Amino acid sequence: MKIIKEGKPQAMLAAFQCERCGCEFICDEDEYDSADITAECPTCHIVLKGTTMPMSREEADKLLDKGGADQCSE
Repeated sequence: MKIIKEGKPQAMLAAFQCERCGCEFICDEDEYDSADITAECPTCHIVLKGTTMPMSREEADKLLDKGGADQCSE
């Protein structure tokens, strides 16, 4: 079992999949509109609704560094 230390910074990533071109990308919390969880598709530039993924900052950084999904272009 993982023990999360108190005061450890948490991250709120958002995952997006474009209905038009099919691309998938992940945004960090400062790269999407947190009020309605939207971001612009980096390929065809339509605004998409995303799904939030709360996790630790370390997990978020690993996921963003992995490069499996495209990064937010904003």
